[in-house]
Amino acid sequence: MASIKNAAGEFVKPSAKSIAAAAAATGGKMNNDFRFSLTNALGKESYPISSFTWLYVPHAAKDPSRGSAVAGYLKWVYTNGQKIAQEKGYAIFPPDVLEKVVAKAATIR
Repeated sequence: MASIKNAAGEFVKPSAKSIAAAAAATGGKMNNDFRFSLTNALGKESYPISSFTWLYVPHAAKDPSRGSAVAGYLKWVYTNGQKIAQEKGYAIFPPDVLEKVVAKAATIR
């Protein structure tokens, strides 16, 4: 692992904590379309080359049962899945981002 110089001038190693710090730097600025970059996020502890993992999911599935299954899966990902990811050492969404993602995922049909 390499320490990378971040926007605050600090050399930071990648970790769940430093990636979470970069995600938390969104400061509620993320739009409802989720276009937001974590690259060079503000903050002394932010890892500068962090990113969210993206999913492309159609809003309405051709088959309603598939849409329902995807919505159910995403509900799990953003509840129990977040807990499991954290236990495995992964960074999880900050509360403000998680709230927006959960609300959007609930609209999938």
